[in-house]
Parts: sequence; structure tokens; C-alpha cells
Amino acid sequence: MNNTSTVWTARETSSWGVNDPDIWRPYILPKELVKYLDADEEVKDKANFAADRIKDELETALAHFQTITTDEFTTFNLSRQRAAYESLYSDLWTLYKDRSQQYLKAIGIDIGFMFAEDNKNFNKYTKVFVANHPDNADFVQFAKLQRDSWQNDLSKNRNAHEHHGDLRKGVKEFDNPADATRLFAQVCWTMETIIANLVSWKLEKLWNVIENNRESTVFDRVERFTIEHAFTTQQREKKR
Repeated sequence: MNNTSTVWTARETSSWGVNDPDIWRPYILPKELVKYLDADEEVKDKANFAADRIKDELETALAHFQTITTDEFTTFNLSRQRAAYESLYSDLWTLYKDRSQQYLKAIGIDIGFMFAEDNKNFNKYTKVFVANHPDNADFVQFAKLQRDSWQNDLSKNRNAHEHHGDLRKGVKEFDNPADATRLFAQVCWTMETIIANLVSWKLEKLWNVIENNRESTVFDRVERFTIEHAFTTQQREKKR
């Protein structure tokens, strides 16, 4: 008989302060949605795995954000400061462009058109998206707003830092705590919006995704989305 036993140990994956973004909110939403998917166990397993990879990237982004917002950060030399900003924006872009897409693809939703390099290809691929998801045709306008208001600027910044290092020709620089906070909030807010709205169409018919606080970001301590039984939704609507 084998009498050996396994000893399990607990390790802290991240630490969180009262002024830090609530990274658990944009992770718990996709994780919870998997439970209510109108899908088989194989799809749910893939989506669960992808949701956990969202958590991994959120934790890493938080670590770099915490470095940037410490009192000691201003005493760092420029190389250390630049490294922290580049790491944060790399993580945020990976979270937004890659990890959220992988989660959605596991469920059968392709939002690749959002990341087309130019408007011509964006318009071309939106037609494919609408053809595959006719109920979500209005999502195209939301996607265009994200591209025009902040997404393309972050993309150009990341490409410049990761490839040629040329920040001229209209590439915006975000190496300051205010932009770090703004972009952390924006990436998570947009990711939550996309996942909540598109995945809601993939749930069993008895379940709804309810938006409680549209303006709430991960820097607020306010719940934004809840998953609600259709009966509860009907009863609440009757009371209005």
C-alpha cells in the first residue's frame, strides 16, 4: 500500500489595497456566465479555462499598476518607470485584445473585426460579424466608438513600444499615473460591456444579464452586472 500523502500549500497570487482597481469584478462576471450557458460541458470547460486566463492577466496588470501608484515610484530612474508603464499597457492590451477574445471564441463569438488595422477592413469584417450575429447588429456602433475614442490610441502606443520605438506621427504617450488609471478603468469597463452583452444571447432562456450601474468602473466599489432569473426580472418590471 502506498502511504504517501499530498501536502497542499496556499500561495498568495495577488495583494489588493483599498485604492486599487477591483480586478475580481471583470473576472467573476465571465466566470459566472459560464454556469448559465446554453452549451455542452466541453464548451463550458473551454470557457472556464479562458476565464481563468483573464484572471491571470488582471493580476499581473494590477501588480504593475500598484508599482506605478506607490509613493516611491517618482524616485525610480526613468528606465524603471518606463518599464513599469510598458508592462502595464502590454498587460491591459493582452487582456483586452487576446484574453477576452479567447473567452468569447470558446463560446462561439468572434469579435476580431474590432481589431482590424484600418477602417476599410473594419467595415469589411463588420458585415461578417452582423451576418453571424444578426441580433447584435447594434454592437458595431459600440465597437466603432471604442476604436475611435481610446482603443486605436492604446494600440498605436503598444505597437510603437513593442516594435520600432518611434512615438512620433501622432502616437500618444501614456506614461503618467492619471492615464494608467484611466486606461485600466476603460479596458475593464469595455471588456465587461462586451462580455455581458454578447454572452447574454448565449445563455439558457431562463436567465438574463442585468446592468445595475452603467457608469461604475473597477475603481468604484459598486456592482455593475448581475445574472438574474427571468421570473425575477418579470416581477421587478411589474413593480415599476
